[in-house]
Amino acid sequence: MAQPVPTREELAQKPELNTREAFIYSGLSPSYLARMFRQGRIAASETEQGLIFDRASLDAYLTGDRKRGRRPQKKAAEGTATEGSTGE
Repeated sequence: MAQPVPTREELAQKPELNTREAFIYSGLSPSYLARMFRQGRIAASETEQGLIFDRASLDAYLTGDRKRGRRPQKKAAEGTATEGSTGE
């Protein structure tokens, strides 16, 4: 007998989601979720059973706060003149 499919509301109460649950919760395919994990955009743990995703990290990714989990971006050197500036 197949397991019942959990609702998004039920999954929103869990701090960690397996790949199937993360797919149901986010609508992102399992292969895309794995790619976002490998790129450091979504936090997850690798286990013998597969990936376990951090729901808060997944929420941050889904709401557009995609900086979480990424490497820091290099800032332009301060005090350098940009095109069109007078340098004052």
